Amino acid sequence: MNYDAAATRRLGINPKSWTWFNIDYSKYSATNAPTAGSKTTTVRQLRPVRFVLFLAALTLHVAVSLSVGSASGQGLISAVAICIGSIIAGILCNARPVASKIIGFLIIGLPIIGASLAAAALHSLLYVIAASILAAGAWWVGRLLKSSTSLAIKAVDEPSQSVVQNPWNTEHRVFGRPGGVADSASKYGQKAVDAGVQGEESTATLLNYLLKIPGTNIFHGLRFPGSENADVDHAVTHGNMVYLIDSKQWRWGEYEWLCVKNGDEIIRSDGYGRGKRNHMDTAAARYKEILGPGIDVVPLVVMHGGNVKIGKNRTSCTGVTLLTANEAMELIGNNLAERMSHWQANENVTTLLFQHLK
Repeated sequence: MNYDAAATRRLGINPKSWTWFNIDYSKYSATNAPTAGSKTTTVRQLRPVRFVLFLAALTLHVAVSLSVGSASGQGLISAVAICIGSIIAGILCNARPVASKIIGFLIIGLPIIGASLAAAALHSLLYVIAASILAAGAWWVGRLLKSSTSLAIKAVDEPSQSVVQNPWNTEHRVFGRPGGVADSASKYGQKAVDAGVQGEESTATLLNYLLKIPGTNIFHGLRFPGSENADVDHAVTHGNMVYLIDSKQWRWGEYEWLCVKNGDEIIRSDGYGRGKRNHMDTAAARYKEILGPGIDVVPLVVMHGGNVKIGKNRTSCTGVTLLTANEAMELIGNNLAERMSHWQANENVTTLLFQHLK
C-alpha cells in the first residue's frame, strides 16, 4: 500500500477509524484511471475553430502591418521585420513565464513610443493610433495561437508491459507537488513558510489514503485564477465532485470563522491575535466557472497542529468549511464512498485542473 503509516501516526490519526476506509471497493472500476497495459501521457490537441480564427487574425495583421509600413514610407524588408517582431512579441505576451510577458510588452511598447515621438514632431496622432492598433493586433494573434491548442491527458496502450490495476498505485493519479509556498520566504517570513510547507505535506500524506477509492485523483499546487502568486494547495476530484483544500499549520487553540464586511476571517475563539483573511470562497467561485455547469466545487480549510480544535462557527458566510485534518478525511472519504454506486468519470475535470498546475 502506497502511504506513509509512520507520518500518519505522527499526525495522531488512525485511518482505520474512518468508515469509508474499511469498505471493500474491489467491485468498482476506476474508469478514469489508467487500465492494465497502458500509461498516461500529455498531448496537445488542436482546437479547429480557434485555429481558423488565429490564421484569419494572423493574415489580417500581416496585411495591415505591411500596408501601414508602405504608407509610412518604410521599405518592404523593414516592414516585414517589424511585422514578424510584433507577432513574436504578441506570443511572448501570452506566454506563462512572467519574464516572457515583460519582454513581450516591452517589445510591443517600443513602436508606440517611437510613434508618440514622431507624432509630437509632426503634430499628428495617426502614427500613435496605427501603432496602438498593430500592438493590439499582435497581442490578439498571440492570444488566439495560445488558445488554438489545449493540453489533454491520454492513455496510451503498451501491450508489451504488464501493469497490474491497483487502487493504491498513485503513479498516474497524483499530479503536482505539495509545498508550493516554500519559495515565498521573502514575502511571509521563513517561520511562516516552514509551517505552511509542513501543513501542505501533512495534508498530502493523508490525501493519499483517498486513492483507495477508485476514480479519485489528487492535485497539489493549483494556480489561483486571477493571481500570479497565490495558489490552491490541493484538490481532490471524483467524477463531478471537486474538493479544493487550503492547508494550515497553526499552533494550539480553537479556531472558527468570523464574518466581516469584506469577506471571512479565521480567528481564535478566545479572541487572541488578529483574524486572518481567507480567499477559498473566491477560488471555488473561479474554478466553478472554469470547470463549467454540473461540477460540485467544495472549498475546505484543513487545520493541522497539536491540540487544534474547531469552534462553533465551522462554516463561513461564503460557504467555506473549517475542519481538522481528521474531520476533513472523514468528510471527503464518506462523501466519495456514498457516490460510488452512481458516479461517472469526468476526464474533462482532470484535464482542466492539470492545465492549472503551477
